[in-house]
Amino acid sequence: LKEGDFFGEIAGIDGSPRSASATAIEETELLVITKDSFDDKMRENPLIEYVLTELTTRVRTLDQQLKYLSIKSDEERIIHYILSQARRQGSPMDEGVTINNVTANDIAYITGVDGAKVVEYLGRLESVQLIQVADDNLTVRSIPSLEEYIQFVKLRDKFKS
Repeated sequence: LKEGDFFGEIAGIDGSPRSASATAIEETELLVITKDSFDDKMRENPLIEYVLTELTTRVRTLDQQLKYLSIKSDEERIIHYILSQARRQGSPMDEGVTINNVTANDIAYITGVDGAKVVEYLGRLESVQLIQVADDNLTVRSIPSLEEYIQFVKLRDKFKS
């Protein structure tokens, strides 16, 4: 970054953790704007607040998509997405962690995997009892087991002839 640049603005807008950090390599002077003062300024103009919030959501979604698209295996990409959603917004239940309002189409959109393939992979995960799909909800029965399954997929793909 150079003089006049800024960073951390997305976390300031949506309150999510920062997706990156910065380290000064020379003496640097910073202006720190607190979340409260930023929120106060945004609330002065509801249209600006709305636009910034929407743009932030889009940037986060694109950042997430880029992360998943860097994973070569479609099946592994889908599992990583499910794990990420379970950790971020899952609700702990007796039978595991439930992710509400997620469909195969949502997963296909974010991961870039064909919808039919998503349905196939979800079915495979259900058949080995790692997940349960009901309506628009997906339950991860055990996060550690699903993480272990990723290792299985990697080894299977590596030694597939």
